[in-house]
Amino acid sequence: MSPRENNHRPAIDPLFRTASRTFKNRVIGVLLTGTLDDGTAGLKAVKMRGGIAVVQKPEDAMYPGMPRNAIENVENIDYILPLSEIPPILVELASRLVKSSKDSQDNSSNSSNKSDIAEFDLDELAEDDRPDKTSVFNCPDCGGPLWEIKRDGLLRYRCRIGHAYSMESL
Repeated sequence: MSPRENNHRPAIDPLFRTASRTFKNRVIGVLLTGTLDDGTAGLKAVKMRGGIAVVQKPEDAMYPGMPRNAIENVENIDYILPLSEIPPILVELASRLVKSSKDSQDNSSNSSNKSDIAEFDLDELAEDDRPDKTSVFNCPDCGGPLWEIKRDGLLRYRCRIGHAYSMESL
């Protein structure tokens, strides 16, 4: 079982990261009603690998936090729609032919750092060249120190165990 991210397991961010890493431009990330900001970093990964982002219109959401956060932090969201308009667009998108992409970003050594914002090799923490810096916070789940990871305008925290948090969820 994997560590929690944003106080949840399963969490949306790792789902979107895994899907985008595997299926690249053939992924459609859909973010609906919810609180805080789970899904924002994962939706960034979907967009960075050429996928499509669909976000529920915050005014239409029972809990507008997640959709609003994604709209504020993810560039080029493809569709911002009321819930009633999302199923038809998904049917349309799913019926489109999508060419396989070599995704040039995935071939660069820097791409996994950029698109997998909350993930890093935990062995790096033992090395002199650490991913970022130690924060002043401890992990709420295990009590260990949290590392600050700032990528693409998002600040995230991760401990040695692998628990991960956005600033809002921490």
